[in-house]
Amino acid sequence: MKKIFLLLIIAIFSISCISNFDFKPFNIANLDPYIEKTAPIKQDTITIIMADSIEICRTTVPLNYLFPKGATETIKYIPNDAKNYMNGGYDTYQFTACFEDTKMGDNDYNDFVCFITTIKTQDWSDWRNPKVTMTVYVQPLALGATKQLQFGIDFSNGNRWLATNDIRRDFFDSTIGFINTAPVTWSTPLSSLFLTKDTSHIMRHSITLPISNSSSQRINPFIISGNDTIYLALESHNNESFNYNNMVGHSGYPYGIAIDGAFSYPYEFTNIATCYPGFTNWLEGNNDNIGKNNYIYGNVYSRIYDLILYSPNQLNWSN
Repeated sequence: MKKIFLLLIIAIFSISCISNFDFKPFNIANLDPYIEKTAPIKQDTITIIMADSIEICRTTVPLNYLFPKGATETIKYIPNDAKNYMNGGYDTYQFTACFEDTKMGDNDYNDFVCFITTIKTQDWSDWRNPKVTMTVYVQPLALGATKQLQFGIDFSNGNRWLATNDIRRDFFDSTIGFINTAPVTWSTPLSSLFLTKDTSHIMRHSITLPISNSSSQRINPFIISGNDTIYLALESHNNESFNYNNMVGHSGYPYGIAIDGAFSYPYEFTNIATCYPGFTNWLEGNNDNIGKNNYIYGNVYSRIYDLILYSPNQLNWSN
C-alpha cells in the first residue's frame, strides 16, 4: 500500500511539474545544437577548425560542417606537405540524444539516452562525382523506460538504419529496471555505473552519399515506442517531411532533445525545466543552447563524463 501511495504522489508531482510550464509554440530550429557552415580553404594548405579547444574539422576542400552553437571557433591553416592528403577532408560532431518513451511523458528525458558520434569523410578525388562517407557510432548511456523500445537513424537520402528492435536487450544486456537514472554522488564507485566507458555495446553504421547538397550533413535519430515514432528535435532535414507535431507535444515540450557533447540529463521523474534554469529561454530561442553547465545540483546525472567513450572510432572494428 505504501508503494502504491508513493507512486501516486510521484505521478501527481510529475503532472504538476508539466502544468506549471505553459510554453507557446516555438521554432524547432531553436533546439538544433549546430550551425551548418562551409570550411574556407587556401591553396597548398590544410584547414583546421576548432570548437573551443576541440578539433572538429580538417580539410583541403570547402566541405560543409556542423559547428556547435555557443562555442568559440578558431580556424588555422598548416602547410599541406602530406602527399596522401589531397582533395578531401573529415569532420566530427558528437551529441547526447535524450528521449521520452511516450508523447505524454514526464519530461525527464532519460527514457533512453545515448551518445552519438558522427564522422564524415569527404572524397573529391573524382571532382565530377564527389562523395561523403558518414560513420555513426551509438553508445548507450541510460534507460528509464519500462516499455520495449526500438532505436534507429534516418538519413537524408531516405535510408533508414534500424539499429535494434529491443534497446534493453541489445544495448543493456536485458538488465531489469532503471539504468543510470538514479541519483549518484562523486563517491559512487565507478563499478556501479552500468556499462562505464562502454566498449562492447556501441553500435556502428556507415553510409556513402553523393555530395549534392547540405542535406548529406544530417542524421535523424528516433525511437519507436508502440505505435509512436519519436524523433529528436533537429532541424534542416531537407529530404524529410517531419513537422512540428511530430517533434513537440501539446504541453510544449519536445519529445526528444539533442545536446552538443556530454549532457547531464535529469534523474528519474524529474522534469527537465526544474533542472535547467535556461530551458525555457532555449526553447523560445533567446539562448543558443540549454546552458548544460548551469543546472540545479542534485537533480541531474552529473557522473555523465564517467560513462562516455569519446573515441569509439578507435575501437577494434572488424568490419
